[in-house]
Amino acid sequence: ISHISHISHISHISHISHHWRTILGSTVYDLGEKDYATGAGIKALEYYWSVVDKGITVEQGLFPTTYRFNFTVPDPAPKVSIIIPAYNGKAILRVCIGSILAKTRYSKYEIVIIDNNSDEPAPPDYLAALAENSDIRVLAYPNKCNDGAINNLSVDNVDG
Repeated sequence: ISHISHISHISHISHISHHWRTILGSTVYDLGEKDYATGAGIKALEYYWSVVDKGITVEQGLFPTTYRFNFTVPDPAPKVSIIIPAYNGKAILRVCIGSILAKTRYSKYEIVIIDNNSDEPAPPDYLAALAENSDIRVLAYPNKCNDGAINNLSVDNVDG
């Protein structure tokens, strides 16, 4: 097919062109079967970063074929905005915010919660309490759910 320079239409292929079996020894069966896959991923990412930003290093993440990027934070450190769209789900939001406040070591950040008409009795009270924190803002999106519009509202109202 390499000699074809132009394809004028898409055709049906009547036979299987590739089949990936799930068998012992296959990465589909268990990523640990091919431990070189993570190493190969690290090498590929190291090459990429050597071209794009030499200050970034790569190491294996917590799980196979996941990666951790290490980089130096510029001085002065930029402000980072964490945007969280919210509709009800007080328990999930509480865990999310609690985790950020407890575990984040980076100090220059803001949390912007976009409340999309939460109607549970508790979330509005919780959101009002969160807004008392100077690093957390709660914005209302009073319209029907629209992810694009919510994201645009978020971006227009962040400092980071």
